[in-house]
Amino acid sequence: MTVTSNNDEVRRMIILDQGTDTELGIVGLGYSPDNGTHFFVTNTIKGRVFRKQDVETLWPLLKDKIQNVMDGSLSVSWADIQNKPDVALRSELPDMSNYVTHDQLPAPVDLSGYAKIGDIPSLNGYAKLTDIPSIAGLVKEAELDNYVKKGEIPEVDLSGYAKITDLIGYAKKSDIPQTMTWGLITGKPDVATQDDISYLKTLIGSGGSGDAGLSIEAISELIKHHLKASVNAQTGNLEIDVDGVTNGSIADTVATKVAQSLKFELQGSQLFAEIGGTE
Repeated sequence: MTVTSNNDEVRRMIILDQGTDTELGIVGLGYSPDNGTHFFVTNTIKGRVFRKQDVETLWPLLKDKIQNVMDGSLSVSWADIQNKPDVALRSELPDMSNYVTHDQLPAPVDLSGYAKIGDIPSLNGYAKLTDIPSIAGLVKEAELDNYVKKGEIPEVDLSGYAKITDLIGYAKKSDIPQTMTWGLITGKPDVATQDDISYLKTLIGSGGSGDAGLSIEAISELIKHHLKASVNAQTGNLEIDVDGVTNGSIADTVATKVAQSLKFELQGSQLFAEIGGTE
């Protein structure tokens, strides 16, 4: 049977004719859309032959039916699934809340200018920077040319010398005044006046004559016993202490009066005394 189209094309009506499938190579009843150039078998002795185009054609008619079945009583037990892969349950997975996903990882860092750990030489035997002591306050060896090592200093016996701490309370020689005035003498007693000295001179005479006990030599010896001199360690002053107690004799009384009227002056290493302003 043939048909003629609007453009006068003649086409054979090949439907459920016997032939060989041009794609599958099987024999059966089928059809040809192009006058026998291509033949597609739809029925064989083994049953119906379906192609992908048939699925696309039937799907609009079947999808509602399939959806209704799936929304109904369709339920598959995990135990009934055959050949399922060995997978972990959600409860067996670790807590991943502190992990990042692949998309959250930062972009790769260019490490072309860095060395691998295997390329770094061993530093055994080297010190860390923090292990090196500070050199602040140190001097170069060249700056010590005029110094000697401690081991090169000869041993000196210093047992007879005093330490600086032992001299606390002592005055330096430069601190001791060269002239000791009457005003610098502390605790001085009541001394004889110039009139007292003049009176004593009348007793012994200008040449020292008179009572032997009142001679200049005898009185000088007595004066020595009444004078006591010392250096004050705190002030450095020369302090003269006069013993004003007499033995009751005229000579000792005179010696006491003279001792109390003496004025002393240190000149160099010599100590000079004046009696009533006269040496």
